Amino acid sequence: MNKKFILLPAAVVLLAACGGTASSSSSSSSSSSSSAALDSNVYSLVGGFQGWQASDDTVIMTRQPGTNVFSFTFDSYVDAEWKIVMNQSWAAGQVSPSSPGLIIQEGGVAIADFVTNGGTNTMAKDDNNGGYNFATKVEGNYTINFTSLPALSRVFNIVRNGPPIVPAPTIISYALVGTINDWTPANMSFKLVNEDDENENYSLTLNLYADEAFKVVKNGQWGGDLGFGALANKDTTIDLVDSGSGDIKVVNSGSYSVVMTVLGSPSVTTLTITRAGDLVTLPELHLVGSGLPSPIGNWDPADTTLALVEDSTKLGIFTGSFDLAENAEFKVISGTDWDTLTLDAGNGTVSSIPVGDVIGSNGNNIKVLVAGTYVVTVRLIGSSATIAVSLPV
Repeated sequence: MNKKFILLPAAVVLLAACGGTASSSSSSSSSSSSSAALDSNVYSLVGGFQGWQASDDTVIMTRQPGTNVFSFTFDSYVDAEWKIVMNQSWAAGQVSPSSPGLIIQEGGVAIADFVTNGGTNTMAKDDNNGGYNFATKVEGNYTINFTSLPALSRVFNIVRNGPPIVPAPTIISYALVGTINDWTPANMSFKLVNEDDENENYSLTLNLYADEAFKVVKNGQWGGDLGFGALANKDTTIDLVDSGSGDIKVVNSGSYSVVMTVLGSPSVTTLTITRAGDLVTLPELHLVGSGLPSPIGNWDPADTTLALVEDSTKLGIFTGSFDLAENAEFKVISGTDWDTLTLDAGNGTVSSIPVGDVIGSNGNNIKVLVAGTYVVTVRLIGSSATIAVSLPV
């Protein structure tokens, strides 16, 4: 009697520490050490592969009938990160390598101190938020089995079934993600240029402004992202600092050179970011197209009536507000002769548009579907640019 009375609070404390809650009937069945009530919680396997969206119904784990074992099978590639989230809400609790009392296994074999040692196929990686994510070391098709109750024997078992069903991309993409694009990894506007198709050498030169923060992400999703700790020149740069959460924060505005080399198997990544000089700008930018306010309408590059205005504090960022007719098409250019344009930016450089109002068009033009007043914002990136088209507030 006294022994059971002592064990019950211990089980409850451990469960709370792991972010779990038992169903309403758990207290009655806890009197038996050999059984536990069915867990009423919903568990989801959330990660960079689906944008870390806790509310995503497609990543809800499947309960094995009549048990507290929850399963999920998915393809996972090198550097991908993931963890379990409860009840489709980050606030409800998480299960990660750092959850107290969790037994972590690979193929049914327990791994002592997984956070430090990792396993053959997976490892723990700092989530830059005081905890850890599970991370993939060997690409493959994985099944995760999580036994949630009883609290004193919670098990996280990782099984690699074989190669991934969908092979990893042969050409890998890297891009800057941060305050520059609302921390949206799928937004590849700031993509590094792959210099050789061998996934070895990447580079990008762009304007960055004081207090902006960013990371380098892989294949348009979180997981394996590179922050301040990955910088090869972090101990010598005076222009970049740790934001406090592992991101790279800009101290001095300017034109920056991002150079990354990925070599070897397993790969070793070298990331160097240096301030190349002052902010890069252009003498002028303007719209050219058809269906635009008079006198524009004949794609005449020499007509600079619809000019964008450069930000006085952030050189290299231009904005303009324009009344555009239905089916109007345009580009943003710098120069007055098609053969000698300094910048010719169209749909291929659009980073954001009002859904249903603006689309791409043939010839890389930007096409307006609904007449109205639109704000066009352009940010220079090396010899190119990003264009954001929005409706005014």
